[in-house]
Amino acid sequence: MRSSPTHSAPVPFYPSPLPDEHLFSVMARCHRLSGNRHPADTIGRFEIQNGPMKAQDPFVSPFRSVLLATAHAVSISVPQLLREHTLVPLYREAMSQRAYLAWERYWQGHTPGPLPQPMSYRMLRHERDWRYCRGCIEADSQRYGLAYWHTVHQLPGLTTCTVHEEALLTRCDRCRGPLPTLNDFLLPSDMCTCGVRAQTEAPSSWDLWLHAKFERFRRERPGSVEKNVPKLLYSMGLPERLSPNHRALTQRVLGRIEKAVGAAALGELFEWYQGESNVFRQRSMPDLVWTTLKDGNTSKIRHPLYALVLMYAVEVHGVSLNSDRYEGDLK
Repeated sequence: MRSSPTHSAPVPFYPSPLPDEHLFSVMARCHRLSGNRHPADTIGRFEIQNGPMKAQDPFVSPFRSVLLATAHAVSISVPQLLREHTLVPLYREAMSQRAYLAWERYWQGHTPGPLPQPMSYRMLRHERDWRYCRGCIEADSQRYGLAYWHTVHQLPGLTTCTVHEEALLTRCDRCRGPLPTLNDFLLPSDMCTCGVRAQTEAPSSWDLWLHAKFERFRRERPGSVEKNVPKLLYSMGLPERLSPNHRALTQRVLGRIEKAVGAAALGELFEWYQGESNVFRQRSMPDLVWTTLKDGNTSKIRHPLYALVLMYAVEVHGVSLNSDRYEGDLK
């Protein structure tokens, strides 16, 4: 395992991040500008740790070394890079303050690693390959001379570009298949050369809300599980701390969420909403509300999609036990 890079010498060809550019995309452009023939040459030059460069996972091994290399090369602070060029503002909302501080110190190079992967992606169905928008490729090429990977396009659960109202793509059937990692340092323009545009698709209320919510996470004082769980419990009309005696209440809230959001939309995110049965893997269907909120402040770090769906149901659809809006669909 490589150690954290020192980068004592300046790198004249290292590019500054473009607006909303993903951290790994900056390194991909650096590779392109360096003239290196092989990705391994660039990886070795910056002592990037082994591991997959995934679009949505800031906890993978190469993340810290690319982060520190970029911060050194372009004189941008690590907190600013995390806020403006990664999905960390989203994941921070699902982490306890203690867990986040441990990762922040690790990302800044203050503590050795690696740290264990803090969350599971099991039972989630959202797209995790690198995604791009044909409209953004054209706009970026005209404005900057080349296209790059946008951070916001990699948001878990987002399916459309809210700027160009086009479906986000992971592949071109004529040119190239999906890209699970960016270890070959490809750019969006490498994904498709035939120029076929994606189907025009008006963003759903979920996509519009998710994009706007992420921008708020970037701008405002960061949250944490300790802050978000009590807010959700209060907004949904649930007790401050859940116990097994409250399962009937969380089921009632869940019924309202399923009515408001729709089982089809939930099925695009969670495995257990596939099919029409109320049984999942020979057990009762998981209760999304109970699963997300039962641990109160802390112990587990759940993928942010769990809490985001609850936030969306509250903020957009007004789901709460204090409202009779969905009274006819209570369980």
